[in-house]
Amino acid sequence: MSEQRLIELEERLTFQEAAMQQLNDVVIEQGNAIDRLKVQLTALRAELENVKDTFGSKPGDERPPHY
Repeated sequence: MSEQRLIELEERLTFQEAAMQQLNDVVIEQGNAIDRLKVQLTALRAELENVKDTFGSKPGDERPPHY
């Protein structure tokens, strides 16, 4: 194998390693974002349940004021 060919292969390997690290960083960032969204969704569901408990689960549950 020629010296030039070896250098080209090493350059490609270095580029691919950098690209994989960048992709890994993006995957980690997206995983963290998903985790934060899950926490927010859980909090919103709990808040919605509190609103349902306070006002009833259906708008038709209460009698109109003229009764």
